[in-house]
Amino acid sequence: MTDAELLAIASAFDIRAPSLQKTIGMVRVASIYPRDGSRQWIIQNRGGDVLNRDGEWEYQPMPSSRTDEFLARTRWSDARAAIAFARTALKL
Repeated sequence: MTDAELLAIASAFDIRAPSLQKTIGMVRVASIYPRDGSRQWIIQNRGGDVLNRDGEWEYQPMPSSRTDEFLARTRWSDARAAIAFARTALKL
């Protein structure tokens, strides 16, 4: 299988690093499917918080309470971009 084929069927990537073991342990870059049917990606810690574009963790409210601004800050349209951002923000 090619990388593109694997990416098309992947639903999440777990990222672990020695530097994260004491603070976070692991982050997950996971695909989600909003109501519009698009595929988006989030960066989430074990507690369920999501990493925003400023590199800060945010509580993720229930779907009915998520504002457009929250979604714009915490969603990526591309898995590779989300993974790259997670690695940069977490200094991996």
